[in-house]
Amino acid sequence: MASPCEISHGAAHTCKAANECIVSETSEWRRAEADQSLAERATRWRRARALAVVAVTLAGLIGLVWLERRSVGRSFTVLGHAQLKLIPFAVSAEVLSMATLARLQRRLLRAGGVRLPITSMVVIVYASNAISVSIPIAGTPMSAAFSFRSFARRGADNSLAGWVLTISGLISTVTLALIVAVGAILSGSALAAVFGALGGLATVVPIVGFLIALRNDRLRIRLQSVAARGLRLAQTVMRRSQDDPRELIEATVQRIAGLRLKVRGWAFVFFMAAVNWMANIACLALAIWAVRSPVPWSGLILTWSVGVGAGSFGITPGGLGLVEAALSGALIAAGVHAPKAVAAVLLYRLISFWLVDALGWTMYLTTRRQGRPAPAAPDS
Repeated sequence: MASPCEISHGAAHTCKAANECIVSETSEWRRAEADQSLAERATRWRRARALAVVAVTLAGLIGLVWLERRSVGRSFTVLGHAQLKLIPFAVSAEVLSMATLARLQRRLLRAGGVRLPITSMVVIVYASNAISVSIPIAGTPMSAAFSFRSFARRGADNSLAGWVLTISGLISTVTLALIVAVGAILSGSALAAVFGALGGLATVVPIVGFLIALRNDRLRIRLQSVAARGLRLAQTVMRRSQDDPRELIEATVQRIAGLRLKVRGWAFVFFMAAVNWMANIACLALAIWAVRSPVPWSGLILTWSVGVGAGSFGITPGGLGLVEAALSGALIAAGVHAPKAVAAVLLYRLISFWLVDALGWTMYLTTRRQGRPAPAAPDS
């Protein structure tokens, strides 16, 4: 039988251990609370900074419009005398641009064994585009998440859905770089040709190298190691699943490595990507023609690429204001009379941005009311 002293000593030891446990749990709780508070403050700061950038940008654009109000007024007069018979052709060109993007992604999905009707793909592409261009800064990741979920709900596993979005983005980027390089060469400027060619190589070479690395065992293992470290860091920061990052990456890479397109398939998707961009350029050319201005064919692609670059910043919805200002300035530099340049840009943006965005949100809201992101009819 233990003595009272021993019992007292044991009880004191137990109490001390319990107190230490409570203090430890309290410290951990306070650390977690501090981390959460820090994350919330960082989020608020990022939002405030984004809103400040948007506000300053819009204020600058409003000031620019005010200073150039006479030129803008003349541009609306020019729009009033536009050739209406050309507008349906410009709209058709933009519809073709969106349709080819849908066919590109549909073909990539088919490589993974998922067959979707073209109607489903068109709805997903339009709705995804609406999300991307309407939401400043965060539009692109939100658009990708919507497309990812839409593919997953139609039978694509996570690896296939991610592969389709990644590869379609890479193909579009490579095709855009090549088109801009060709436009630089056609412009007749030696300096533009050199920079265009270098820019095309700087874009194409890393992407091609990445795709080749996925087929090489040694390089793929190194990429997996880097990706696993990045995933582990993301899991720690976001406090999400603690599954082994290396196993997740290896499973994903093996799934992706098994997705192969024949030469004919790759030719098809690159052709669709080229038509996607070229149809958008045709829409701009038809808008210039519609306001009764000669089309600057030699510098048209470079002029158009200025607008694409301005819209890529994502500061305002769809680059609103930035694209108009940049594209108008590029057209004026290419020799188009200022009022006609602004009128052509306004008509082009009315079709390629406002009309497409309205159609996208209409499709998105309609399918949301039906409880699914796109119609899922069987393939014809």
